[in-house]
Amino acid sequence: MSNRMRVSERGPLTSLAFEIHGSGPPLILLHGLSGSGRWWSRNVPAFASAFCTYAVDLPGFGASRCLRWSRLDDTVDRLADWIAGEGLSRAHIAGHSLGGTVAARLAARHPERVDRLVLVDAAIRPEGKRPGLRAMDVVQTVRSGVPEFAPVLVRDLLRCHPWSAVAATVDALQPDAASHLARIISPTLVVWGEHDAITPLALGRAIAETVANARLIVIPNTGHSPMWECAEAFNSEVLRFLTDRDDTGT
Repeated sequence: MSNRMRVSERGPLTSLAFEIHGSGPPLILLHGLSGSGRWWSRNVPAFASAFCTYAVDLPGFGASRCLRWSRLDDTVDRLADWIAGEGLSRAHIAGHSLGGTVAARLAARHPERVDRLVLVDAAIRPEGKRPGLRAMDVVQTVRSGVPEFAPVLVRDLLRCHPWSAVAATVDALQPDAASHLARIISPTLVVWGEHDAITPLALGRAIAETVANARLIVIPNTGHSPMWECAEAFNSEVLRFLTDRDDTGT
């Protein structure tokens, strides 16, 4: 995916699996439910031109399937420890869907570890909003929106830990207290697909309104996975946000 790609050695069963691409300030990518770092394959080459980009497999998924998913806060604390263990004082964090849930909670619980935050169609349900994750919507999105993504999704679904997938889904469906989102102090970009049937755009607007230093970008004519469906536009928006020092004054 990059001429400067470096694939990390897989650690013991207690370590997260990940790949490193490029060089520069650290950027950590967190995938969605039942996924893996491969979900970012259309973005890593662009990001690696400016950042040391970590594509992480979350506990219970991808090559980290032996770890099993714990509760959300436990997973977030494990990720914070992993960041410290990699010798990173802080990093930019981008999370898609379930990965967005993890990224947002990481920024709230461990603000010292998060520089800038990118939430992509995040599976966060603010209090008072209806659940968004519905199996039939997932199937419809794969069939009609990004059929070429189906083999990637199916392969990752088959190799994830089943209990972890169930537990992570339950966590993603829980309403996130406004106090968690309100505690985020990192400059935040909320990126949403215009026609997302899984986590509707209304959720993206609610998140952007709740996080103090956030703005919303809507990618036209895309569904739940804009980083795959419209990679060029997505990459451009995220890179602009991460590299423009005047964007948020930091």
